[in-house]
Amino acid sequence: MTVRFLLAACLTTTAFFAAGCYTSFGATENSAPADEFSVSNVYYAMKDSDVVVHYNLAGPADKPYEVRLVLKRQTQPFFKMMPIDVSGDVGTDVHPGRNKTIVWQMYRDVPYGLDGDDFYFEVSVTRLGEKKSGTSWLLYVGGAIVGGAAAVYFGTDLFHKSSGSSIPSPPLRPQ
Repeated sequence: MTVRFLLAACLTTTAFFAAGCYTSFGATENSAPADEFSVSNVYYAMKDSDVVVHYNLAGPADKPYEVRLVLKRQTQPFFKMMPIDVSGDVGTDVHPGRNKTIVWQMYRDVPYGLDGDDFYFEVSVTRLGEKKSGTSWLLYVGGAIVGGAAAVYFGTDLFHKSSGSSIPSPPLRPQ
């Protein structure tokens, strides 16, 4: 199960030099059932030239979680940037708790900054070690079989050179 939470669109070039942005999603740590998880109290603040994203992760502690940070843009729905230079409570092996932080050294990934006022973060959380559905491997195996059969059927004459045609030699170089 993957849960995504959005940090509202207050990430702007001028907001980076302001105090930060705070957004609450109404989810509390007590609202998650025993086998579910939730993210709450997501906000960010600037510290020097770093963007520090804060969040709480509630859920069972028996298995770790994978946390990813994605920068998106409201006016361009296909814009998706996964910050590379991140540290803190991000990646694999993140355990539930309060006051989790992700530090993004923005100017290492985007040296000239960001132009616009409609950027927002998506904090994506996946619980690791969960049983995956059995249909995904069937899809890969079935695709490989169909692709192999199509290659054999359609590819029998594709790579044989016909005797009647050839590519002419290039003209001689002038002296």
